[in-house]
Amino acid sequence: TNVRAADRKAWVELARRWHALPVAVVIDPGVDVCVARNASRPDRPFGPGVAQRMTREIRKGLGGLQREGFRQVWKLTSETSIDMAKVSRQPLWTDKRNDHGPFDIIGDIHGCADELQILLSRLGYSVAWSEDHRTVAVTPPEGRKIVFVGDLVDRGPNAPDVLRIAMSMVAAGTAYCVQGNHERKLGRWLEGRKVAVAHGLQQTIDQLDAQDRGLREALPAFLDGLRSHVWLDGGRLAVAHAGLREEMIGRGSGA
Repeated sequence: TNVRAADRKAWVELARRWHALPVAVVIDPGVDVCVARNASRPDRPFGPGVAQRMTREIRKGLGGLQREGFRQVWKLTSETSIDMAKVSRQPLWTDKRNDHGPFDIIGDIHGCADELQILLSRLGYSVAWSEDHRTVAVTPPEGRKIVFVGDLVDRGPNAPDVLRIAMSMVAAGTAYCVQGNHERKLGRWLEGRKVAVAHGLQQTIDQLDAQDRGLREALPAFLDGLRSHVWLDGGRLAVAHAGLREEMIGRGSGA
């Protein structure tokens, strides 16, 4: 069922209305398996044409599921994987209530890498760059973790190094980073979308153009992974850029 985009649209809209993230489970073991299973069921008195048509519809729409609004797509293509599949509930990406810190919360950095490194040093973090200055390792004081509140880029003189520090710490599990409006705009620009190149974005673009390809290639995945907020410390702390309605804390939304 729901093999056409028009059939799925209502489910995506329902998820958006309730600020949930829709997940698609695609079951496609092959048309022969579907026809054989239908033939063995006395309550399915139709020929193989229906199963063949539905299989074609599923495969036709598979590549567009994320564009329709589905945040995750699971594809089961064998009888074994279908029989063994289980559905389990997982915490949303924003839900980090089991992390109790302590946390050091750093607001808008806007490309000021030198000032960020001075601040990290004063907080007790050790910042070590590789000889070619392409990678960085940040060691926190025992048990502490940074929460970046977004707006890492634009306006300042060295957005690339700010990004390297934040990306390295997030990857190492020593920092969280939420999305600011400047990261959102930069991500859209990297995707080739039309955005207003203003408020310091041109500076960031020029700075990235002067860097090695590795940073530019890794950046889209990092920006895409940023969330609206992070919910911490047993629910006692929520960090967002600019603001967040209380009822949205801990929620995920495709709206």
